[in-house]
Amino acid sequence: MTPLESLQAKIQKLQNQADALIAKKSSAVIE
Repeated sequence: MTPLESLQAKIQKLQNQADALIAKKSSAVIE
């Protein structure tokens, strides 16, 4: 894996975590 690919994988993982947090917050607001 090239450094660029590993960097993109890290960014993707961070985005997934951020999306999950946002989903939790927005669902908490809706309820």
